[in-house]
Amino acid sequence: MQTVQSQDITYDKLSVVDPGMRVFHWQGQLLRGVYPHAVDSVRKLFDSGLIEELVARQLIPDTWITDLVLDEFPLVVGQKRIRAVTYPHEWSYSMVKSAALLALEVNAVANEFGYQLSDCHGLNVVFDGMRPVYVDLGSFVACARSAGRKVTWIAYEEFLRAFEYPLDVWRRGMEHIAHCLLLCSTPFISHREYQKISHPWLWFVPDGLLDKLNEVKFARHRLSAVSDSRDALRPASRIKQLALRIARLPSYPKPWTNMNRLMARVSSMERKPRETKWTHYHDRYQSANGNLVSTPRFERIAQLITDLGISSVIELAGNQGVLSRLLLKVGVREVICTDYDESAIEQFYRTARGADRNISAAVFDFMLASSNPTAISVSQRLGSDAALALAVTHHLVLGQRFPIDLVLSTIGGYAKRYVFIEFMPLGLFDGKFAPPLPPWYSLEWFRSRFREQFALLHEEELDLNRVLFVGEHRAQKTSQAHDQSPSE
Repeated sequence: MQTVQSQDITYDKLSVVDPGMRVFHWQGQLLRGVYPHAVDSVRKLFDSGLIEELVARQLIPDTWITDLVLDEFPLVVGQKRIRAVTYPHEWSYSMVKSAALLALEVNAVANEFGYQLSDCHGLNVVFDGMRPVYVDLGSFVACARSAGRKVTWIAYEEFLRAFEYPLDVWRRGMEHIAHCLLLCSTPFISHREYQKISHPWLWFVPDGLLDKLNEVKFARHRLSAVSDSRDALRPASRIKQLALRIARLPSYPKPWTNMNRLMARVSSMERKPRETKWTHYHDRYQSANGNLVSTPRFERIAQLITDLGISSVIELAGNQGVLSRLLLKVGVREVICTDYDESAIEQFYRTARGADRNISAAVFDFMLASSNPTAISVSQRLGSDAALALAVTHHLVLGQRFPIDLVLSTIGGYAKRYVFIEFMPLGLFDGKFAPPLPPWYSLEWFRSRFREQFALLHEEELDLNRVLFVGEHRAQKTSQAHDQSPSE
């Protein structure tokens, strides 16, 4: 056994509510410390064969019991680290749907081994490239089985509020509301609020009445979540007591225990088609059979990335990810494609989800990216060796009035070392018409501002209205020069 010192570990900011485990980082490893009272149950979980089965089916990352111990944790579980971690509000519709189906499949497999998920929300799911995997080991609890009796899923309400309700709102065309629901991971939207969004006529029904009806509807799940229903009845209100008593009746229906029915219901949820200004922006780069069509501009950018030995790239405003996918073909080890346009990332995900795990997707505006205040920032989570921002600075500066210094520093925040940024001399030129440009907007102006923040390594005109600037963080440049100094 190897003892790890508490001062050498860093606790994960989101791991705060699990009573049995706590996630921490040590020497680049993602580990879960198990508290003494939970050691036996965790060992039983591994001995049951469930973890081995879930790993084999690629439903959870590689997971194992280590030989590490800490003063606070007599048992430590290791789990494969996934670098590009995104959160539910950064997913496209199909990504949320895939995560929901994954959770249902994990719970169905767990039932076969005498377990179920005790909580089920998006923060328990991480995308390993384009494949969702369930990561919260603390969610697994033993089922309260009896002969001939179905298992009631105690996390069913949470699944509805965290997954199915946002998906249903989204497919009805209320994308912004759905994203807000996903951003506010907890508390989740209530049954009453969702019902009023789905059925506006319910606004005429008093809130208290709807809440009481939902108490009755979901009483079975709440009853199964406690070990002694008699104790649960004592402190409850009269309506809750009545609801729980009704739920204990043998004839009380419980359709929610059928995992196959739930999977079929979620699988059938298809969103209304939605097109934006950028939906078909990359269509010209993809052939009818789905193959990528490269261009001299893309090939030149890929060559420069290869020459610099860059291994990881984040593409900001990458639309449908055509360049991101091409970069994987030239040897870049890891690529993350992001865009604020959800429909573009949705098409990217649908096209590339069967691809290599080394490519990831995320929906966010890199200039206004938000995150859970207790979590790591987007730029820290997804920052890569190089950040690409192609054909976007003119929109930010001329269209949205962002100061160029803020644009460049924000892009640089996603880059550990290099930036690839295009300047558009013709501004908002659309191929036919170019709006008048401010007198200060020029190639010389952009070059001087670029040099204020980065060491300019390369400048090249790639196409009409496309001048590529390749830069390096000055701290990195200085460090590299120092390392190569003859005096060393």
